[in-house]
Amino acid sequence: MDPETGSARYMISGGIAGGAMSVEQVLAEFVAYVFSGILTIVIYHLIESAILLLVPATWIVGAIRILQAIRIIVAVYALISFIYSACSLIELFIYTGDVYYLDVYYLQELLIQIAALSMILALNITLLKGLHQKIEWLKNEIVVLKLTVLEMQAKGIPADVIHNFIKTYGMGRINQAKATMGFFKDYGLSNDALRIIGRNFTPEIIAQIENTYVKSLVFYTGNDTEVILILFKQASNLEMANTLSNNHI
Repeated sequence: MDPETGSARYMISGGIAGGAMSVEQVLAEFVAYVFSGILTIVIYHLIESAILLLVPATWIVGAIRILQAIRIIVAVYALISFIYSACSLIELFIYTGDVYYLDVYYLQELLIQIAALSMILALNITLLKGLHQKIEWLKNEIVVLKLTVLEMQAKGIPADVIHNFIKTYGMGRINQAKATMGFFKDYGLSNDALRIIGRNFTPEIIAQIENTYVKSLVFYTGNDTEVILILFKQASNLEMANTLSNNHI
């Protein structure tokens, strides 16, 4: 107050012209940024998985390369956008000298974004690491599945036989299914024999059937294979199948 004139002035607290955000606002924005960031990452991974699942097997390699390129482009664009926004405020302040461009509100907003990004990265390598690994595993299994189908079809194995083997072995063991199909096909088993094996036996018993061929001192013909498969069908459990295999039939 001016004692001579009685005039007075007041200043709004909380930053320049009252521009600062309250603690509640800061926390709300921080949580919103973190939540939306995590949600965006999860949705992006799910979209990638859907694309890999839907594209034809012959396009899978190209699809992987395109998705990798998109990841790089998105990451670079986000980084450049963030740096550009920060530099723009500083540049405007330097050119104009107007402190408005360094207002507490803008600085807080910038710091909140940095803190949210740091939190997302921290969660991605700690609490969300398991989820991230599961999604990556799913995408990898989809790729392995598509490539297995291509490789086995190139060997002349029908699609239904491939499907039976993959269904029998299940996700996570597709490479094992591929190796087994490849072994039997290279040995000379017919597609009908492969169809019987993939449809009627468990992976453990299939391993015993394969062991029978590996250890055999003679070459089994098609007729031999029919007898071998009948004998293994009659084996009621894995122990009997193991005994049958070790006896070299």
